Amino acid sequence: SELLKIEAPFVAFGLAAHKQQLGMLPQAHTCDNLLELPNYWESLLNTEGFGGDESSVPAALLPELREKCERILDDRLSLAVTCASGYGLDQ
Repeated sequence: SELLKIEAPFVAFGLAAHKQQLGMLPQAHTCDNLLELPNYWESLLNTEGFGGDESSVPAALLPELREKCERILDDRLSLAVTCASGYGLDQ
């Protein structure tokens, strides 16, 4: 049997969905050795009012936004790793 994986290249999110995505934790899929990370960068740009388009961000703000994105990623990864409870198969 074959596996067909289809990924939509564009999904329209509203502001509320972007805010929600900033709070999402990464997901690990050990079967495929895959770590799924939410698109924190795009959601951060949207919530900051730049519409997800990096070219519309003033150059002076980019370092600050990148640092903020790194803090979000670090926080969410740390939380996901420290609060992991296993496979959840026994529940």
